[in-house]
Amino acid sequence: MEYRVVGSFRDAARAQECMAALRGGGIDPARISVAGETGQPAPRTARDREAPFLGRLVVIVVLWSMAGTGIGVAMGLAFNAAGIGPGGAAGIGIQIASWAIFAHLIAGMWAGYALLTRGESREPVRRTADGRVLVSVRCDGEAASRAASDIVRRSASAVGVYDASGRAVSDP
Repeated sequence: MEYRVVGSFRDAARAQECMAALRGGGIDPARISVAGETGQPAPRTARDREAPFLGRLVVIVVLWSMAGTGIGVAMGLAFNAAGIGPGGAAGIGIQIASWAIFAHLIAGMWAGYALLTRGESREPVRRTADGRVLVSVRCDGEAASRAASDIVRRSASAVGVYDASGRAVSDP
């Protein structure tokens, strides 16, 4: 499971010290981001941050649309077997195609909506209200989260640990 450890610092110097300690602790610098009034924004561009998410979105929508098409075909055949709908070869074909298109669209839209409203915030924090600097560390697993949290707690004025859905958790 992925976690995010976020520390709040009174000034950029403390945040820089924490980032150096995190790198010294073996944490990949690409997993560390800093933001705030005096901090530097994350080094990745918006395109680099959004490309994996958009790629995942397209794949999930396409796969669910394909599954929906199969379900629609099965629905059309089931309705035809039950005697519902037009008769003849053309009528059966139209019914199957109509249900396939309907289910394809519903499944694809549902999958896209579900992914987009999952509660994730992919927007980086650029400023804090009181000029603090935020250091954020993405961690894979509980052990990495604990290690990062221990390092951040040494110099941060406040520390939060969040799961992949953005909900605050106690140290895993």
